[in-house]
Amino acid sequence: MLKSISIVFAILFTNSFYGQLAGKIIDEETKKPIPFANVFLSDLGIGTASNNEGKFEFKNEIPNHNFLKISALGYSDVVLEINEETDRSELKISLTPKHYHLHEVTVSSGTGELQDYSITSVVSKPLSELNIIPTTNLGEAITNLEGVYNASTGKGIYKPVIRGLTGIRVLTFVNGIRLENQQWGGDHGLGVSSIGIGQVEVIKGPASLLYGSDALGGVLYLKEEAFAQNNSIEASVNSKFETNTMGIQNGVSFKMSKNNFRFNVFANQQNYADYQIPNGDYVKSSRFKGIGTKFLLGYNRKKWVTKLGYNYSNNVIGIPGHTHDTLVTNSTFLRTEQVREEGRPSQKINNHLISFDNQFFFHNSTLKITLGQLLNKLEEYEKFTIPRIGINLNTTTYYVRYKYKFSKELNLIGGVQGLYQQNANIVEAEEQLIPNNTQIDNGIFAVLSGKRKKINYQLGVRYDNRKLILSNSQIEEFNYSSFNYSAGASYAGKHISLRMNLSSGIRNPHVSELLSEGGHSAAQRYEIGDVNIKPETGNQIDLAVKYKNEHLDILVNPFANFLTNYVYLRPVDSVVDGFQVYNYTQAQSAILIGGEAVLHYHPHFLHDFHLETSFSFVQGQNTEGNTPLSFIPQPRLATQITYNFHNLSNKFISLKNFTVQHQFFANQNRTVDYELNSKNYNLVNAGINCDLSFQKFEGELGIGAQNIFNEEYIDHLSALKTYQLPNPGRNFYVSIKLNLNKKIK
Repeated sequence: MLKSISIVFAILFTNSFYGQLAGKIIDEETKKPIPFANVFLSDLGIGTASNNEGKFEFKNEIPNHNFLKISALGYSDVVLEINEETDRSELKISLTPKHYHLHEVTVSSGTGELQDYSITSVVSKPLSELNIIPTTNLGEAITNLEGVYNASTGKGIYKPVIRGLTGIRVLTFVNGIRLENQQWGGDHGLGVSSIGIGQVEVIKGPASLLYGSDALGGVLYLKEEAFAQNNSIEASVNSKFETNTMGIQNGVSFKMSKNNFRFNVFANQQNYADYQIPNGDYVKSSRFKGIGTKFLLGYNRKKWVTKLGYNYSNNVIGIPGHTHDTLVTNSTFLRTEQVREEGRPSQKINNHLISFDNQFFFHNSTLKITLGQLLNKLEEYEKFTIPRIGINLNTTTYYVRYKYKFSKELNLIGGVQGLYQQNANIVEAEEQLIPNNTQIDNGIFAVLSGKRKKINYQLGVRYDNRKLILSNSQIEEFNYSSFNYSAGASYAGKHISLRMNLSSGIRNPHVSELLSEGGHSAAQRYEIGDVNIKPETGNQIDLAVKYKNEHLDILVNPFANFLTNYVYLRPVDSVVDGFQVYNYTQAQSAILIGGEAVLHYHPHFLHDFHLETSFSFVQGQNTEGNTPLSFIPQPRLATQITYNFHNLSNKFISLKNFTVQHQFFANQNRTVDYELNSKNYNLVNAGINCDLSFQKFEGELGIGAQNIFNEEYIDHLSALKTYQLPNPGRNFYVSIKLNLNKKIK
């Protein structure tokens, strides 16, 4: 037995599956070298650039099964997998010239597959692209992705909505760690800022078995900014000011990469006063402020890559739309002067997130182990001294994933995932919305992926178990088990791509749905739970057809999500403590249907012109009573026109691009009792971006405006719609960023 184990370890650890990497990048047509091309290793998070002769070199020991991405201005991106057949000493890479750049080639975070060949509905974009016209918060930025919306309470509280589902039906991952931050409450926001985030990836619906069965709506995966290029230092300072809230954001970053070591450090500060509506009034208590820091340390050695991360944030967020007045009108929540100082009611949110990620690369396989610790403290104040609500959430997570490559065409991903979570009320708090509880989740999954010619296929299964242990409650324990599947195939031709996926998911009841009773100030609801709530299940069919040529991309992506035991808040004709009463209840069956259509046009005769437009639509139906589902977003048509400039510069500044955005939100008249209809509205934004150059420093300058025509509107997903409080009016902004990049010996 001992001899057999020794042989296995000898095979795993003595094969030559790592080493240094060097190569040359050339133009496929002219065979001339391409200087200053970006070369990036996605798993290691490190990169470099080719020199004047098109040559690049990694002196780090690079293991097999790493994806190498090469990109250069005017050329199509190329992604290669480093394996045992790769010529590491003289890798030759040819790039094809292209006068346009329709989309970025991206490697999926979960499967490590190119997203063009994915069988699930995945959309991914750099945060810089989503923020080409800067947004106030991350929630606003992700709404530039088709099918993704934002449920907000003013500017400080926001939650992602994917295809009509939000809250505990949408999982958020940061640093590979599942984020747990009291997202069960309608007035509990996402709780994470854009600091240090490089890429935003959204998986729509319950299609991914790799992240957990709870994601009936989907997964929001936030990827860290890359480390600095090999043997270099990158530093930056940035600042943004906007007129509507008189808001200020400031941030700094420092990155260093030296041989096998690298680290990133970020810090930011933000401070916003009450926001202004189109008529000139200000919404009371819509102000917010906060600070945040982030640290990420990376190291690789032969077959081992590790990352240690720490995130900290502390935010004080005003809660608009709250009153105890007997006679309530729209003017109750408005004032004629703008206020910045901390007031009441408000939330204080303190977050700590520690992540420890390790990857081990073997001859034909990789092992990934991720551990996380999250500490979340939420306090809600109506008085200045004693919190009305106070909850401490302590979550320990683990994620183990093993990927084995049988061949170039076939691989298997298997693993286990779980969490241990304690949620405890603060003793001095005046009110307890939910009892103290402990949640224990454990899951096991396996996904088989293969390729045959131009067809990719995938089949996966997952089993989960949840135990919910309650304190100070008549019912002491709940137990749930579930089995889910995902199956699909995709075809990628020269111009036509097709995809189909069938998948299931289950979301077990949260303690808030079972036993909560109390008022939520920001959501303006008094919520009452039901111990008889059953697990919610979903079965989704997702189809996609994509056409692309040299100048045009068109994607049509319809879906249908069939839900059983759908949990929703049903308003009743009752008021408690000034709040409208809502009961947690279930529909025996419900369906969400809709889809997204995306067009990107880049005509040859206008080399620097880009037109992008998308249409997002979802409709919810309670099939039991043939009535609409509540809180379903409005249909949205979004268009963005960008024109890139060249040679418009002087010694210090050059004009980079000009962007105009238009969003049309249609009427939403499919509502339930006590839910208000929403009118259609139009929003127009515009911005100019410039490049700066000052001796050793380079930078970026942005100037523009949002809601240019000062449209008065109320988004259907706004929690302030109850009192007919409009969203923000016209807003001008200016942003500046200065960068310092330096090579180190």
